[in-house]
Amino acid sequence: MTKGELLATIETPDLDQELQQARSQLEVEKTRAELAKVTADRWQKLAGTQAVSQETVDVNIANYKAQQARVSAAEFNVARYESKEAFKQVVAPFEGIVTARYTDVGAFVNAAGGSAGQQGHTQELFSVADIHELRVFVSVPQDYSGFIKPDLHVTVTLPQFPNQTFEATVVTTAKSFNTTARTILTELTMPNPKRNIFPGSFAQIKFVVPTDPNILVVPEQALLFRAKGLQVALVDSSSKVHLQDVAIGLNLGQTVQVTQGLKATDKLIANPSDGLLEGQTVKVVQTSPENANDNPPESPPAKAPGH
Repeated sequence: MTKGELLATIETPDLDQELQQARSQLEVEKTRAELAKVTADRWQKLAGTQAVSQETVDVNIANYKAQQARVSAAEFNVARYESKEAFKQVVAPFEGIVTARYTDVGAFVNAAGGSAGQQGHTQELFSVADIHELRVFVSVPQDYSGFIKPDLHVTVTLPQFPNQTFEATVVTTAKSFNTTARTILTELTMPNPKRNIFPGSFAQIKFVVPTDPNILVVPEQALLFRAKGLQVALVDSSSKVHLQDVAIGLNLGQTVQVTQGLKATDKLIANPSDGLLEGQTVKVVQTSPENANDNPPESPPAKAPGH
């Protein structure tokens, strides 16, 4: 479908008659205006003589000006009906595809609801979409909303294209959170040059946001919730436990950011026991990747792989 292509023609016999009546009324007003002009000119030539009074001259001049105003009103009335007549031809507003048709040949099209002064239900005739570039909407959790900036590039995957990825760009956000889900609606644009992605598709969005490389990330299960607040269990050079107070940043699901209290050289107990105490002696066990989740018989309740 191309821009300007005819989609439907609406028959409006009543409107056609009203337009014809308005045009005829315009011709009447123009004829009256011409007669009023001739009369005003004749009386104006006699002004200043004893044959006519100045009052009669002024009345005829004013009558001509009033008739000119009636012509203008009739012209606006014709233009109003002509603008309505333009809606008889339903054309495509842009190049795209018709995604839905809500009418058929011979169906009655109700004009009610077209303006603020009319009451009634408005029914669209066609739904048209321009799919050369798609708008993608995604709800971003509040914790990550600070990273969402215009022109940020994201990766899009769709179920119908399992082995392909598409690029999209952040345009804007709603700048307001959904009070129920605590998310912010974000709008993206995604090129669709092949027109193979259809409107209404479900997609998964992966945001790659710039982060501070100096912020450490630890497993969520490494955190201890004690009376003093959040802590992690460290192991010093003498294999003693030290409970370190920490401050966390973003929760990344299975991992969390630690913004204070931890250094990259610290040895962290990845899954400490709830009963672990300050100064307790532990045995550091080096685990291989294939059995990193296994508990060897000789290991104590807490393992302490190097961070």
